[in-house]
Amino acid sequence: MPHIIIEHSKAFDEPSMLNIGSQIQEIMANIAHGNFDADQCKIRTISYQQFKVGLDKNNANFIHISIKILAGRALEIRQELAQKTFDLVEDFYRNLNNFNSRCDISIDIVEMDRNCYKKITIK
Repeated sequence: MPHIIIEHSKAFDEPSMLNIGSQIQEIMANIAHGNFDADQCKIRTISYQQFKVGLDKNNANFIHISIKILAGRALEIRQELAQKTFDLVEDFYRNLNNFNSRCDISIDIVEMDRNCYKKITIK
Protein backbone atom coordinates (compact mmCIF):
# COMPACT_ATOMS: atom_id res chain seq x y z
CA MET A 1 0.00 0.00 0.00
CA PRO A 2 2.28 2.87 0.78
CA HIS A 3 2.48 5.30 -2.11
CA ILE A 4 5.77 7.16 -2.52
CA ILE A 5 5.32 10.09 -4.88
CA ILE A 6 8.44 12.05 -5.74
CA GLU A 7 7.83 15.37 -7.49
CA HIS A 8 10.92 17.23 -8.64
CA SER A 9 12.31 19.89 -10.91
CA LYS A 10 13.63 18.84 -14.30
CA ALA A 11 17.27 19.06 -13.17
CA PHE A 12 17.09 15.62 -11.53
CA ASP A 13 17.16 12.43 -13.57
CA GLU A 14 14.48 9.77 -13.18
CA PRO A 15 16.85 6.89 -12.26
CA SER A 16 18.19 8.92 -9.31
CA MET A 17 14.69 9.75 -8.15
CA LEU A 18 13.56 6.13 -8.45
CA ASN A 19 16.62 5.13 -6.44
CA ILE A 20 15.58 7.55 -3.70
CA GLY A 21 12.14 5.92 -3.78
CA SER A 22 13.74 2.51 -3.30
CA GLN A 23 15.79 3.83 -0.39
CA ILE A 24 12.63 5.22 1.22
CA GLN A 25 11.09 1.77 0.77
CA GLU A 26 14.04 0.33 2.73
CA ILE A 27 13.65 2.98 5.43
CA MET A 28 9.99 2.03 5.80
CA ALA A 29 10.82 -1.67 6.03
CA ASN A 30 13.31 -0.97 8.82
CA ILE A 31 11.17 1.24 11.05
CA ALA A 32 10.40 -0.76 14.18
CA HIS A 33 6.67 -1.29 14.69
CA GLY A 34 5.91 0.61 11.48
CA ASN A 35 4.26 -2.44 9.93
CA PHE A 36 5.00 -1.21 6.42
CA ASP A 37 4.83 -3.89 3.73
CA ALA A 38 7.65 -3.04 1.32
CA ASP A 39 6.23 -5.41 -1.29
CA GLN A 40 3.10 -3.28 -1.47
CA CYS A 41 4.91 0.04 -2.07
CA LYS A 42 4.14 1.95 -5.22
CA ILE A 43 6.88 4.39 -6.19
CA ARG A 44 6.46 7.02 -8.87
CA THR A 45 8.32 10.13 -9.90
CA ILE A 46 7.02 13.22 -11.61
CA SER A 47 9.46 15.60 -13.29
CA TYR A 48 8.24 19.14 -13.84
CA GLN A 49 9.52 21.07 -16.83
CA GLN A 50 7.60 24.22 -15.94
CA PHE A 51 7.92 25.40 -12.34
CA LYS A 52 8.95 28.29 -10.14
CA VAL A 53 10.51 28.14 -6.68
CA GLY A 54 10.12 31.26 -4.58
CA LEU A 55 11.23 34.40 -6.40
CA ASP A 56 14.05 32.62 -8.25
CA LYS A 57 13.17 32.27 -11.91
CA ASN A 58 16.09 30.26 -13.23
CA ASN A 59 18.36 28.40 -10.86
CA ALA A 60 16.20 27.04 -8.06
CA ASN A 61 15.26 23.38 -7.81
CA PHE A 62 12.88 21.39 -5.68
CA ILE A 63 12.16 17.88 -4.47
CA HIS A 64 8.83 17.21 -2.78
CA ILE A 65 8.01 13.73 -1.51
CA SER A 66 4.55 12.65 -0.44
CA ILE A 67 4.30 9.32 1.34
CA LYS A 68 0.73 8.09 1.61
CA ILE A 69 0.10 5.52 4.32
CA LEU A 70 -3.02 4.10 5.91
CA ALA A 71 -4.15 6.05 8.97
CA GLY A 72 -3.54 4.74 12.45
CA ARG A 73 0.22 4.66 12.92
CA ALA A 74 1.66 6.43 15.95
CA LEU A 75 2.87 10.00 15.55
CA GLU A 76 6.40 8.88 16.48
CA ILE A 77 6.48 6.41 13.56
CA ARG A 78 5.28 9.07 11.11
CA GLN A 79 7.81 11.57 12.45
CA GLU A 80 10.63 9.03 12.14
CA LEU A 81 9.64 8.27 8.56
CA ALA A 82 9.51 11.98 7.71
CA GLN A 83 12.87 12.76 9.34
CA LYS A 84 14.74 9.81 7.82
CA THR A 85 13.32 10.61 4.39
CA PHE A 86 14.24 14.28 4.79
CA ASP A 87 17.80 13.36 5.82
CA LEU A 88 18.12 11.01 2.84
CA VAL A 89 17.07 13.66 0.32
CA GLU A 90 19.15 16.41 1.93
CA ASP A 91 22.24 14.16 1.80
CA PHE A 92 21.46 13.30 -1.83
CA TYR A 93 21.37 16.97 -2.83
CA ARG A 94 24.40 18.02 -0.79
CA ASN A 95 26.47 15.22 -2.38
CA LEU A 96 25.74 16.24 -5.97
CA ASN A 97 28.81 17.77 -7.58
CA ASN A 98 27.03 19.77 -10.25
CA PHE A 99 24.48 21.55 -8.08
CA ASN A 100 25.26 24.67 -6.13
CA SER A 101 21.96 26.47 -6.49
CA ARG A 102 18.97 26.64 -4.22
CA CYS A 103 16.92 23.49 -3.71
CA ASP A 104 13.75 23.39 -1.62
CA ILE A 105 13.18 19.95 -0.09
CA SER A 106 9.89 19.01 1.52
CA ILE A 107 8.39 15.81 2.88
CA ASP A 108 4.70 15.18 3.54
CA ILE A 109 3.39 12.09 5.32
CA VAL A 110 -0.27 11.71 4.35
CA GLU A 111 -2.63 9.45 6.27
CA MET A 112 -5.30 7.81 4.15
CA ASP A 113 -8.69 6.92 5.62
CA ARG A 114 -8.89 3.12 5.97
CA ASN A 115 -12.65 3.25 5.42
CA CYS A 116 -12.33 4.95 2.04
CA TYR A 117 -9.20 3.36 0.55
CA LYS A 118 -9.77 0.32 -1.66
CA LYS A 119 -7.10 -1.85 -3.23
CA ILE A 120 -6.75 -5.21 -4.91
CA THR A 121 -3.79 -7.09 -6.35
CA ILE A 122 -4.80 -9.22 -9.32
CA LYS A 123 -2.47 -12.03 -10.30
